[in-house]
Amino acid sequence: MYHNLKAELARNNVTAKQVANVWGVHENTAYKKINGVSPITIEEAFKLKAEIFPDLELKYLFEKDQKAS
Repeated sequence: MYHNLKAELARNNVTAKQVANVWGVHENTAYKKINGVSPITIEEAFKLKAEIFPDLELKYLFEKDQKAS
């Protein structure tokens, strides 16, 4: 899961539907990507950063949570 991305989406009142529109995918697909169920492509990451979060770093937005195995 991308906690930083989810936090920034919430802070900026950006919905999964809006993200889906940026990425050109179905809302359910965007939800799965945001929650780490499906992978986010590098193109999608760059597009979301450019269109919604131009002032934030990619590394910060898409940092994956580290869980102990």
